[in-house]
Amino acid sequence: MSRNPVVALVVGKAISGGFLAHGLQAHRLLALDAPGVMVHAIPKESAAHITRRSVRRRLAEQWDAS
Repeated sequence: MSRNPVVALVVGKAISGGFLAHGLQAHRLLALDAPGVMVHAIPKESAAHITRRSVRRRLAEQWDAS
């Protein structure tokens, strides 16, 4: 069975639930290169709380990984 490809387009603010539920299901995700276009899934403070790490430590780990 062949599937039709799905393309998601971010034209403004893509925030949390809606983006995670729909945007990440696409085969390809495109975003406009324009002011005001942003993908925001979770605030840094919330991610640090969930992972039980400080925001500073989490940012340092992300920096080291790139």
